[in-house]
Amino acid sequence: MPKQANIREMIAQMAIDIPGLQAYFHPEAEGRKPLQILKGVHCDTAWKLSKFGVPVQFAAKGEPKKMPLLEFKQFDLGDDTAAVAMDYAIEGIHVTARFGKDAAGSWALVEHKLVER
Repeated sequence: MPKQANIREMIAQMAIDIPGLQAYFHPEAEGRKPLQILKGVHCDTAWKLSKFGVPVQFAAKGEPKKMPLLEFKQFDLGDDTAAVAMDYAIEGIHVTARFGKDAAGSWALVEHKLVER
């Protein structure tokens, strides 16, 4: 059985890969690639995540409203469910997502909601 840290990493990768979120990343724009995730309590900088074919970078808090930083605002992991909330301030979006484990033990996205602020 995978360790909880590995499950959190896997769910974090699934969260940044949510289909509805992709249009907001704009990897072609200057400063958007590699994806940068804000270091924080809901984020483990040991995660080995990738986006746009390159490793994700972890950044310290600066001016989040002006910098393209994705921030995990919530990350709750249970035995069979997980809930994640993320902000991407540069695009003014807030994403909530729920993940679940199926009968075979595989994790998948159950539902998500994206709100433009």
